Amino acid sequence: MRAPKIIQVVLLVLAATGTTAWGQPPQRPQQPRLKWWQDQKSKAELNLTAEQSNRIEEIFQASFPKLREGYDELDRLESKVSKQMSADQTTEAELLRQVDAIESVRSELSKTRTLMLFRMQRVLSPEQRAKLDEMHRRDRPRGPGR
Repeated sequence: MRAPKIIQVVLLVLAATGTTAWGQPPQRPQQPRLKWWQDQKSKAELNLTAEQSNRIEEIFQASFPKLREGYDELDRLESKVSKQMSADQTTEAELLRQVDAIESVRSELSKTRTLMLFRMQRVLSPEQRAKLDEMHRRDRPRGPGR
């Protein structure tokens, strides 16, 4: 027996966005254990000045509360949609409104993170940005399950 069309669509959307229909959210961002702009090895490799490191930290600290708040809201909304999916009285329209709210929060999170990264990169010289990109490519895990 096939699941109703709306359930298939919701499951597809949730799978594509890294969450499950049972409210398992994607991994929350946590303050990095080792921030690249404060790591001595990275600072030396990038020739990062103390002023640059401090400015990048300020950008991070200004953005992090909004990111944390957004992920808390995302958790709350995903939990709500999970409960709605199990409730007999939920209509497709109600569920779709909730999915729209989830995607709106997810979009705002993406914009906030992207803007934070953009601002961080603007602190660096073009040479430092190229070196940072090289470092990220070199250090990023590769292959399946990365």
